[in-house]
Amino acid sequence: MKFSIDRKSISEVLSLVQGITGRTTTLAITSDVLIKAEGSLITVTANDLETVFQGEYDADVESEGIISINAKKLYEIVREYPDSFFPVNEIENRWIEIGEGNIQYHIVSSDYENFPEFPVIEDVSFTEVDATMLKKMVDVSASINFSKEEKRPYVLGALLEHVKGESVRGDAVSELSESLSDAGFQSDTDDASDKDIDGNGSGKNSNNEKSISKKDNSKDDKIQGESGSIDGTLSIIRMVSTDSKRLYSFDMVFSGDFEIPEEGVIIPKKGLSELGKFLNNSHSVNIGIKNNHFIVKRDNETMMIKLLEGEYPDYRRVLNVTGFIPIHINRTVFMMMMKRMSILVSDDFKSVIFNFKENELVATITNPEIGESKEVIAIGYTGDYVESAFNPKYFIEVLNAMKGDDVIVSIKDNRNPCIIKGHDDKGFVCAIMAMSV
Repeated sequence: MKFSIDRKSISEVLSLVQGITGRTTTLAITSDVLIKAEGSLITVTANDLETVFQGEYDADVESEGIISINAKKLYEIVREYPDSFFPVNEIENRWIEIGEGNIQYHIVSSDYENFPEFPVIEDVSFTEVDATMLKKMVDVSASINFSKEEKRPYVLGALLEHVKGESVRGDAVSELSESLSDAGFQSDTDDASDKDIDGNGSGKNSNNEKSISKKDNSKDDKIQGESGSIDGTLSIIRMVSTDSKRLYSFDMVFSGDFEIPEEGVIIPKKGLSELGKFLNNSHSVNIGIKNNHFIVKRDNETMMIKLLEGEYPDYRRVLNVTGFIPIHINRTVFMMMMKRMSILVSDDFKSVIFNFKENELVATITNPEIGESKEVIAIGYTGDYVESAFNPKYFIEVLNAMKGDDVIVSIKDNRNPCIIKGHDDKGFVCAIMAMSV
């Protein structure tokens, strides 16, 4: 095999797949990229057994062939190569000659027959969506991390579903109807281990957070519109992500139909992280689900993510705002307050006490190992006195992800989560679980 290709083109694609090829798997060859030269194109494939990327690119092909070569080393060579065209030549015994003239590398390749097969999926019903909105949805969902020991599929992945027949508000954020008190939150004491959705201990923490309940079998939740709603019904693609301590829900309005199981699918967050890179500089992409894969296609490139099996919690109960009091707060002021509060946070003392009283919010933190802090800001709150505790790190992360000058913070009591949405955001809502103190 012998070909040459525009250096910038091959550099961009190799940069894109580094997250896939850099992941540790049971097969060492997944650190390679498979390059096939045929006709006037080369096909580049990366496959970590969960996420697969494949793209076709114009090239000057002198002789056809196929090689499997270490993606990291090839990218490093391409990145530093000085010429505009990048020559690759397979010589003998799987040795690859890269470069020409005064700059040459000789790199040994792998046996390409051991490279994982690209899933052949045909007759996919694709739906065109806005790539910018999809990227924000994906980035927000993938930002909720998980520990290496995590096994629960709904924490390892994010739920993707097609919401049908529901009226939506002008900002596309759902108004949900279930009572949070029915959600079965688990309350922990200061001496208990940090519990998760299954009630199992998952870590040591003197200020333990309440977890999201398990999903019940009710599927008849209807989302009601309010003043300012768009006439009729719209189709929504919704992605929900959680770590049992907080929950993000992101709605994207689209036209057309989207073929997906009624209960939705769970997409691994690892794959979503790579998909976010794939969606850079795109205007629109086509998405589809087939043969247990989430497929995203644009022009000459395709990314496929293998879906997770499992049941997702009944997130609708968690996002209910019935009886909550909405408060408009300046996003920057609130975020800086949380950053100052987080200075005294440690692994064993994570909670900030929020005191909502008429026209003000008082935040305090007491850490016996370090010290204490108190801060007061003016807010437009006129409800009953509420004292609750939250992890400030979660507020900082969601406030960074939102845009606009103001956020709407909805609070009810110390047993319920704090619901946050951006005043100018379309479809993004977050629930942060209260902590036991």
